[in-house]
Amino acid sequence: MRDTDKRSPDFDNDRKGPDLAIGIPGEDLGTQPDAGAVEVRYADRAPQILHPADYRAGDRFGTTIVTAYVDDDTCSDLIVGAPGQDVDGLSDA
Repeated sequence: MRDTDKRSPDFDNDRKGPDLAIGIPGEDLGTQPDAGAVEVRYADRAPQILHPADYRAGDRFGTTIVTAYVDDDTCSDLIVGAPGQDVDGLSDA
């Protein structure tokens, strides 16, 4: 285990974490019900709402959230699931 794996999530790499991500899969965006969103709460600044640019009804973005160190930087990576999103013509892929 690397030393960075023992730290709390820090999405903006300000070393003031822990930062927190909250999934809101039932969030309606515009006219798209249950498109979903994720609220990121930083330790030292205002929260941020995330959603994919191409959201659609029923995507349920934010159903699953995982933090990990995917690359070799010191910043936590946020991985978000959207089980209802269609991908390359495949329904709910």
